[in-house]
Amino acid sequence: MTATSDDDEYMNYRDGSADDNSNLFWKNPTTEQLQTFLLRIPKADLHIHLDGSIRIETLIDLAQKYNVVLPSYDVQELKEMVFPETYKSLEEYLRGFGYITKVLYTPEALERVAYEVAMDAYNVGVRYIEVRFAPQMHAIPGKLSVEEVICAVNTGLERAVKDADELDLLSGHLLYDDDDYDGNRDTFQLDKYQIEKIQQLKDKKGRHPYHPEAPSHHYGIIACAMRFFLPVFSPYYEAFYEVHKGEDPHRVFGLASVALVTAVNNLRRRGRCSECDKCNDDSSNDDDGCECNHRHHDYILPVVALDIAGAESGYPASDHREAFDLAHQSFLHKTVHAGEGKNERNYMCIEMMKRVFYSVSPSSLMTTHCLFPISMILLRR
Repeated sequence: MTATSDDDEYMNYRDGSADDNSNLFWKNPTTEQLQTFLLRIPKADLHIHLDGSIRIETLIDLAQKYNVVLPSYDVQELKEMVFPETYKSLEEYLRGFGYITKVLYTPEALERVAYEVAMDAYNVGVRYIEVRFAPQMHAIPGKLSVEEVICAVNTGLERAVKDADELDLLSGHLLYDDDDYDGNRDTFQLDKYQIEKIQQLKDKKGRHPYHPEAPSHHYGIIACAMRFFLPVFSPYYEAFYEVHKGEDPHRVFGLASVALVTAVNNLRRRGRCSECDKCNDDSSNDDDGCECNHRHHDYILPVVALDIAGAESGYPASDHREAFDLAHQSFLHKTVHAGEGKNERNYMCIEMMKRVFYSVSPSSLMTTHCLFPISMILLRR
């Protein structure tokens, strides 16, 4: 097989056919070589916040679409006013999420942001991501359920996987001469969109992570419960507070976490996002006559863990012990945000971790940051 000039260097490293001079790369790589190597090496990102990773341009676009008031609709001004490079405290950092959640109250918005977040990761060579978000922050009682929120996000992530895997396949048209590459070229006709994607990859002159022999793309979903919330945080929390009026607030926080685990378990048990009764009837394997044509038939929803997040000072992890016990009994992995606030005491984290380390899921590894906050610096986006 003959590689094209843009990818000669990469193919030589991959095949082990580089000459002696190319070994200088490993001894004294140029900045460009190092950047290309880091771009192409397969990676995993186990700590991506859906809302925290939204594109600023998308936030502005959705705010204008849904009539959400922002301090500014200019990208640079919004960064300076709401999303600066550094923050004085965790609480100051979390205020920006108030603007973001207000634009994520529809399945369409959730699916779009999930797709873009995943593609932003895949475009820099990440092959496995775990995306976390708080479904109750986006749910609207009677209009958009917690389950529907999760399914909307899943749809966006699933679409991103399909598109990223297709880019791997299409990249083969650039790596080899036309006569040498047989990457299923005879099995399908390239449409204009695929031709455009190939041209876009070509324009990058090899500065992209896609390759037909690279590992396929995958993702997991982590459902976040909130350590603390107020009725104004979301319509779901407003209704939840009303139902539990008179309860101790810390008890309410814990009950909301239990409700989240219950919803996640129901969805995992169902295994798919279709609302078609016939599709979800486990007693019947016959899809004949089903008019929904839903693409999630026999699809197992990849919800991999429960998390707690949000303001820490005054809102201990112990409020959520019952939810974590339920998650543990349900074989749902667990992660904990802790140590980001100045006064957080991590005794409950330690108790939770005693159970988690019996598993080897990637999601469980992130739990180490409740003991060692430095790992958040290393692994968080």
